[in-house]
Amino acid sequence: MYCIEFQLSDQDHVHGGVYVAGSFNEWSSSKDKLEFDPLNGVWKTTLKLDKPVEEGTKLMYKFVVDNEQWVCSPDEPREPDESGIENNVLVVTDAMLEQTHQEPDSADSSGWVDVGKDRDLETKQVSSPEQPKKQPKEQSAAWILSMVHILDSLKWFFKYYLVSLFAKKGATNNN
Repeated sequence: MYCIEFQLSDQDHVHGGVYVAGSFNEWSSSKDKLEFDPLNGVWKTTLKLDKPVEEGTKLMYKFVVDNEQWVCSPDEPREPDESGIENNVLVVTDAMLEQTHQEPDSADSSGWVDVGKDRDLETKQVSSPEQPKKQPKEQSAAWILSMVHILDSLKWFFKYYLVSLFAKKGATNNN
């Protein structure tokens, strides 16, 4: 099975919704929705092809914008189909094989982490390409420590700000 990423640039975020339609989904204008990535100003999705395809297969597609306008991406290769209609085109390659997009292990995705009593909960520097990636338990420990700091801030807020606010309100009501 192959995984293929589709993107449509929309830097000003003028489109309300985008779908991809093509030879891989019977040209359905409502089956494969793209999500907007505001950081990069693009609509994108990654699809797993349901139909068996071979390496070298040419897939034609277009984007359906706001449920009515069929457009080609100017950033991707285009060519006309048998009837002369211009479409985006991509050729399936081995690089698109599904194993390049593996799902995380269920053990890694668990929300529960065993943190020992003697575990050092100090936060560590965010990993960069030259640093080893944090293990899930280390990430969870850092997250827990962050939550403790947030709760401490909330405790301070309720203790000092709200108490002083109600104390002032009570003083004005007694007069």
